[in-house]
Amino acid sequence: GSALKEAIEAASRILKKRSMVIIVSDFLALGWEEALAYLSHHHDVAAIRITDPLEQAMPALGLVTFQDPETDEVLHAPTSFASFQAAWQAWNRDRSTVWDAICTKYRVRHEELLTTANPATELAWFFSGRQRR
Repeated sequence: GSALKEAIEAASRILKKRSMVIIVSDFLALGWEEALAYLSHHHDVAAIRITDPLEQAMPALGLVTFQDPETDEVLHAPTSFASFQAAWQAWNRDRSTVWDAICTKYRVRHEELLTTANPATELAWFFSGRQRR
C-alpha cells in the first residue's frame, strides 16, 4: 500500500551493514522509486511484484464502483466500454514496463509473482538464481 516508501526508507535507516533486502508488494503505491534507489545502492535488494491475472484484463461487468480502502476515494468505471478496456490494458502494460525499468536501472533483482501461482515454487525458482526473462 501507500506505506511502501516508508518501509523502504525504514530499512535504509535500520540496516547498518550491507544486507539482503526482499521487498514483496504490488508496487501500486507512488513515490517509492528514490527510496529504492538509495536502498539498492547500499544493499542487495530483490523485488517481488505480486500481480493478479484478473488485473491484466478487467472483465466487462458494466458500470463498476471501486473504493480505495486507504483514502475512501470512489471511482465509477464503465468496464464494458472498449475504450475503458483498452485504457486499462495499456495502464497495466505501462505499469509493468515502468516497474521493470526502475528495477533494472537500480540493479534490483526482480520478478513478478502471480496470485494464481504456487509461491513456494516461484520463490524457490527466483532465489535459485534462474530467471525466466
